[in-house]
Amino acid sequence: MPPNNRDYPRAPGPSHVLSFAKRYVPVTITAQLTQRCLRPGVLVAVLCGTIAAFVWHDAPAEPPGNRVATGQKSKPAYSTRSLRGRVVWLAEALARRFNIVQVPEAARKSLAIETRDGSLIPLAEDVRGRGFRRDLRLRKMDLELMVRIYDRSPVAQIVRVYSLEKEGKFEVDYWCDICAIAMYELKPCECCQAEIELRKRPAR
Repeated sequence: MPPNNRDYPRAPGPSHVLSFAKRYVPVTITAQLTQRCLRPGVLVAVLCGTIAAFVWHDAPAEPPGNRVATGQKSKPAYSTRSLRGRVVWLAEALARRFNIVQVPEAARKSLAIETRDGSLIPLAEDVRGRGFRRDLRLRKMDLELMVRIYDRSPVAQIVRVYSLEKEGKFEVDYWCDICAIAMYELKPCECCQAEIELRKRPAR
């Protein structure tokens, strides 16, 4: 006796498969995506991206050339002067000229230029200033210093050093013959570590 078709379930047709896919597949995919996005690393990345998009969206557009760094300060005002005289230890000059005796530890603490008119101007001890501490020959020269003096500051910053001699005016620095580079204080060459020499060139 042939089997009754009513006793067996029908094979799913194309319409049944499509209906099943529409109903269940998106839910499954959404559940998988949700589970992945709940991981800590993914959550942090999504959160940071959202905040960045919000900030960039609200920030006004500005050309790169007009942007100014936060907290940027204007350059301090200064004047450039030429001072003639000799560089001395400030403590020694104060004792010699004004009978101001400082404590022993101040004897070699600060440098100053003693100008021809008798002024004592302290020198900032950057690399050029420190050169006078390291080399006694510089302190024995009659000098012309090109300096910067900043507003509301008594300290002079050395820009150039000139030696005043009978033969004329000479620019002073240090030179390495091996590396052919100039330096501003007596020390081993910054490149080859060889000895460097005091150099004098006719001023322009």
